[in-house]
Amino acid sequence: MPGLAVASVILLTAASCALLFSAASQGEVARYDDAFHTVYRQLGQAAAGLIVLALLALLPVRRLRKLAPWGVAGGLLMAVLPFVPALGIRSGGAVRQFSLGALRWEPGQILVVTLLVWTASVLVRRPLGQVRRFVSVGIVAAGLLISMLQPDFSLLPLILVPVAMQAWLSGVRGRRALQLVIAVTVVVVGAAVVNPYIGRRVDGWMRPQATAHEAGRDYVLLQRGVSSAGALGAGYGKGRHVVRTGEAKSDYLFAHAVEELGFLRAFGLLMLYLPVLLLGIRAVFVRGPTFAGLVGVGMAGYILTAVGVHAAVNLRLVPVTAIHLPFLSFGGASLVASMAALGLLIAVNREPEAKPSAAKVESGVPLPAR
Repeated sequence: MPGLAVASVILLTAASCALLFSAASQGEVARYDDAFHTVYRQLGQAAAGLIVLALLALLPVRRLRKLAPWGVAGGLLMAVLPFVPALGIRSGGAVRQFSLGALRWEPGQILVVTLLVWTASVLVRRPLGQVRRFVSVGIVAAGLLISMLQPDFSLLPLILVPVAMQAWLSGVRGRRALQLVIAVTVVVVGAAVVNPYIGRRVDGWMRPQATAHEAGRDYVLLQRGVSSAGALGAGYGKGRHVVRTGEAKSDYLFAHAVEELGFLRAFGLLMLYLPVLLLGIRAVFVRGPTFAGLVGVGMAGYILTAVGVHAAVNLRLVPVTAIHLPFLSFGGASLVASMAALGLLIAVNREPEAKPSAAKVESGVPLPAR
């Protein structure tokens, strides 16, 4: 299974290069006089990501428990750098990246991976004490706050969905789970109402034709590209609508694939994520509510949530969130973070199965008295 997952990533990387060339080559010729500029950068980032994947896949997962607090602290520190005036880069009203010389980085994705490892280390210790519960909620809230300050909510589903999956696996149920859902919903809806940037995006999504000259422009182009695709698409290199958004290589890569390749081949690409789903299911049923199991379900949830939200945005089912398609979209931080998540998921499935008694101790379940 891990070998199949790595093979799928290699196939996705090859497909990524082909789609990125189709989406960006004309603009790259005009800007850099090199049609392969984006492809070369993607290959370099993929190579770095594969190295990270290999290193983490060989790492004993249990060692991460002691490193988890330091990891999430580093992730939070990096995530606030885009808000430093001298470093932050504003793009389209959102603040997600920072620049240090030639380095231009989007640290939010790294924060999500480190946060999910940390939440796994917390949830495995049951029951939670009052202090630990307060600290845990505070750190997760800090990640959500950074997402809402960006303010395009690109991190919000990538944090909420995997953390909810981890909480469910660890046994969080009933009234506490409902209270958490209600609190998060109120905060998110309230932020969307009071933030004009979010309001414009939602308005553009709901009324694309009426706002086609402003926020609804991308939605109109997405709708035209997808609706004209059919089963087999317009043909490779013949897309005319999605490329006009300027984000076909990143935020709208799936819509670009649908327009040029058609629904059949585009959804065939999504089947390459099946090994990630299978590894996540195996982590749930084999590892259970242990630290390794919670890390596994968190990493699988992170990758598959990104796939689902990206596809939903590109099919105009939800407003734009700027979430990239893992292993396919152009973007160094999201690509490396996806590779790291898959490496940890493989490491979880490579670890020797814990003995029943050890699994119960680690998950916080007391052993029966002898």
